[in-house]
Amino acid sequence: MTDPLDLPSEWSPVVLERVWALIAHRLERNGVRASGRLVVTRLDLAERRCVGELLGRAAPADRVSIDLEVLDRLMSERDGAGLVAAVEEVRGEPLVARPRGRALALRSREEAFEAARDWLAAHPDADWPWVGAWLDGLRRDDALLLDPDPTALLRTALEVLWERRGSLVEPPAEPATTTSGGSPRLVALTRLAERTAHDAHALDSDRRLSAVVLRALAARAVVARPLSARGGTELWGRAADQRALWETVGVVTDLVSSTCLTWGLIGPGLPGASHEGFRPVHLTWWDLEAGVRVTAPRDILVCQSPRVLEAIARASIEIGAICTSGRPNLVVTEVIMRARAGGARLRYHGNLDWLGVSLANDALARHGAAPWLMSAADYLDAPGSMPVDGSPVEPAWDAELGAAMRRRGVSVHEEATLDHLVDELSMW
Repeated sequence: MTDPLDLPSEWSPVVLERVWALIAHRLERNGVRASGRLVVTRLDLAERRCVGELLGRAAPADRVSIDLEVLDRLMSERDGAGLVAAVEEVRGEPLVARPRGRALALRSREEAFEAARDWLAAHPDADWPWVGAWLDGLRRDDALLLDPDPTALLRTALEVLWERRGSLVEPPAEPATTTSGGSPRLVALTRLAERTAHDAHALDSDRRLSAVVLRALAARAVVARPLSARGGTELWGRAADQRALWETVGVVTDLVSSTCLTWGLIGPGLPGASHEGFRPVHLTWWDLEAGVRVTAPRDILVCQSPRVLEAIARASIEIGAICTSGRPNLVVTEVIMRARAGGARLRYHGNLDWLGVSLANDALARHGAAPWLMSAADYLDAPGSMPVDGSPVEPAWDAELGAAMRRRGVSVHEEATLDHLVDELSMW
């Protein structure tokens, strides 16, 4: 091509790499002709926005049908070069007519799955219950067809999982923590990539290896936590979801993204933070590695909702509090463990719905926290309106609570009891 096309930045391969690759694959099968219709599924929000820009129409669902002839006409009207030229420009390489390419790709893909079966047979300890669903999903979505060496890709993905096998032991109730808690050691994402793929960037979010491994972790999450899992590969579509999935196996993607919201726990080490001036503080791995000290008041409240900690702050209650913001991430888990190691007694309060009960069970079992205002009587006295959804989870601390929740059939969220919580906390 003589002149580069003036393509909008939204169409860059960073966001639409998979879509451009699928279009390129179809064009090559068509003899480098823009004809036929291509269906692209499992689009995340960023992909849907960019596909909408590409097609000149909204893409409200995660599945879109692309008429290549119509798209070719649109591209020609925009820049005069057409779809083939646009794909070659974006991908940085010429298209090659491969009318029999799909048959070869399918054969290569099946060889990859056969190699994966051989690898699993050679590693009997890798008897993970979600592996079948993961491999079936890769086959169903043709996720390996676009890679030039699917066997190497799948084998390396298995090596990544094997490297974190200590964290894959079921059930993955919480993110893995540091060796101080006896759990598998944390590892940086770049270090894991270097160990397994000999490339520090091999597990970056825009690399195929990362996508394949994340699909495995998503399949594991669905099997292990059907109550809270949204289902399938949807779990790894957003950056926050990807980070959360990596953390379930003790992998830290960076030192600043994950945070722990605290109140009254920060001692010397963080500028402007001390017990003389209580304020909400978001701690990161960067803070913890920089030497910020988590102090340990006698009693610390561990709550589920940030609204509870906000209410504590507004009332200026001088206690210690840690907010999990739902399921604890690695930083939250580490802060809780440091507070407990410092001698604090942990009291836990969360939502009284089935997911909240599951989170409370985890907190009590993992950290020795005591339930606070979470009895059957507390539940029956609190206002509730939303139906309690999902499958019942038995509260480990109070069988009567589970029975009361099944009879009443409503959820009681922390936000509905803030005034009562603040009144009780003020008497600690």
